[in-house]
Amino acid sequence: MEPHKCSSASPSPAHSPSTDPPPSDVFIIQECNRALEFLRGGDHTKALELVDSYLSRHLKNSSTLLHSVRIHILYATASQIHDSAARIESIKMALESSSRGLALSPNSISFALIHANLLFELALNDGGSYDAVVQQCQQGLLIENPAVPASAVEKLRKELLSLLGKSKILVECVERKRFLEDNALAEVKKEFQALLRKKKVIKKVGSNFDTIGRVKSYWNDAMSLQSKRELLRNGIDEVKAYLDKKKLVMAKKIFTEAVDYAKEAKKWKFWRCCCCGEKSFDGVWEHIRTEHLGSPSERFPQIVLRRTHQWAVDMIKTGDWRPVDSVCAAEIMERRSANEWHYIDDDERAKLINRIREMLILLIRYQFLASRHFDMLQELIIDLLQKHIPNSVKTDSGLDKTLQSVCFLDVPDLKHVLEFLEDLGSAYELRCLRESEDQLDEQGFWADVRERIVFSGDFSSLVFYERLLRGDIVDPDNGNAVVICNAKHRDANGDSFVDWLWMKTPTIREQLQEWENVRQASTSQAMEFFKIFKAEDQCYQRVCERKNHYSFYWYELDHVKRMCAEENTKREQISEYHLHSYSSLLLKRQKEIESEGDDVRGGFGVYVAWSILKEAQTDTEIRMQINKRRDQAARELYLLDAIILAIRAGMQQTRLKLETVSVYDYRFIMVPLLKSFMMAHLEELVNKHTEEKSNDEIEALLTELADLDAKKNTDN
Repeated sequence: MEPHKCSSASPSPAHSPSTDPPPSDVFIIQECNRALEFLRGGDHTKALELVDSYLSRHLKNSSTLLHSVRIHILYATASQIHDSAARIESIKMALESSSRGLALSPNSISFALIHANLLFELALNDGGSYDAVVQQCQQGLLIENPAVPASAVEKLRKELLSLLGKSKILVECVERKRFLEDNALAEVKKEFQALLRKKKVIKKVGSNFDTIGRVKSYWNDAMSLQSKRELLRNGIDEVKAYLDKKKLVMAKKIFTEAVDYAKEAKKWKFWRCCCCGEKSFDGVWEHIRTEHLGSPSERFPQIVLRRTHQWAVDMIKTGDWRPVDSVCAAEIMERRSANEWHYIDDDERAKLINRIREMLILLIRYQFLASRHFDMLQELIIDLLQKHIPNSVKTDSGLDKTLQSVCFLDVPDLKHVLEFLEDLGSAYELRCLRESEDQLDEQGFWADVRERIVFSGDFSSLVFYERLLRGDIVDPDNGNAVVICNAKHRDANGDSFVDWLWMKTPTIREQLQEWENVRQASTSQAMEFFKIFKAEDQCYQRVCERKNHYSFYWYELDHVKRMCAEENTKREQISEYHLHSYSSLLLKRQKEIESEGDDVRGGFGVYVAWSILKEAQTDTEIRMQINKRRDQAARELYLLDAIILAIRAGMQQTRLKLETVSVYDYRFIMVPLLKSFMMAHLEELVNKHTEEKSNDEIEALLTELADLDAKKNTDN
């Protein structure tokens, strides 16, 4: 990155925030050229001393040109310094000059870009945050009257958008890295605790192995299918008594809370607001929107953009998009008055047409093809078709009403259309949105909760689905707590249920701690997404306000244009018509607006009339001014539409992330609680069966001994 360049041929730097200096500033130009000569000669220190000396002597008369040259010298110096501390110091000094330049030229989009680039370099070199870069880029994009030629504005905005997208990606990377570093010690502690748990598990392996063996033997040989089904039914009162016996006070509290909630909501999942903690049955967004945000659409109802017509969407997705022989097809259509296209094999054109179509499909997928963009694209294609297809043929065949007419264009024109769409995609930051979308995790923190638990008909018991008896745990589920269909399965599939029951799981206390940790992490992350959404919402409001202003401006220009067109029609059609000059019509319009008393629209109307009359007097000049201003306003509205849709898409993704981390699932704690209860119950059944079997064997042995004693007495 080089924020500034300067040469002897042109003393003002590339993209200079200021225009050519007036004659009174000749001395400044001479000083700048002297400094740049020293810089080109390799004497960076002398070059900087010269500029600093002038700035210290003429602080009040310092110009953006001097600060531009100072930035150039400092960055050139930084690029040759190997010591990181000195390099960072040089960049900070350049930032100081950049800040002063911005203060001198607040409407300079060039200085906004330079300042953003320097902030990016500083973050890159000292490992700092890229948030300041994002903020500076956004501020630069909102500059309404950039102090540079109109031809350079679009290029500078593209560079700001590119830097904005890059910085947003790095912001996410830095946050992720910081999160990992902050939790490094906790991870080490967690690993150590895991090793201790493994040590305890190893000690228990012998006894567990014996227990599991006895349980499996009982399960396979002595337990009926009905008894197995009954094991899946856990009485709520019995579970509470079990938790009391184990002195698990917190576990009982959460168990009771979960049961009470699920009885009312008929589901185990719930949403909690990160702002006020309110619990919701069916989503949290509506509550957050109404109680903590307010609806952007209520503040800006006129900003709801019209989407592309469905017929156009269908045509883009399913139409025949192949290169057409424009000359041959035009002759056929003109001769036969039919819509017959003559397709040809042209690999280069076919690739470009396919890329155009893919770009259109991508824009439609994200709902980024507003009707204004569709119309402008259609107009561009029609203009490019002028040299291929006669106007009469275009109209008769309907080529002026379909985007598929792009298939008639040659390679240079196709590249022009593709560049138009890529610029639109760049404004939307499509790549960043796609990467962000790929990172969305719809499961949130509860991806491992798979078992289904429902209430019995009288709500006295909690029942696992009988799929578990077959070892089938994975079951598509939305967290319902009521029975939808719990078909009985004849085959219990061996002892897979016992394996699942004794599967290595955290203890109840460990699971309770994990539940609390997840709740805290979820609330913290949800609050971060809430703050991001609020910032996006504020940016959305500013852009919407700006679009409102441009819309009023454009509509007033359109009204003035129609007013002049009506005057032309009267001149042509009425022979004795008394002519009115355009300037008199504008003055009349200005008086009408002032009498209406509409402060908002009236202000734009008065400004339009005043600004046009300031620049033009004759009808021809006024007509040119109107067309020029309408085109500028249309381009600005086109870009603002793109920015609005991009912000809204980002807000939608932030909203989805916020909703995802705000959902909780009581089964996260209920499953291990009920498993512990079922294990204890099953072990009790096994021990009871073993005791009964042992008693029967002892009784049989005693009977046998008694018989032997009786026989012995008889023999004697």
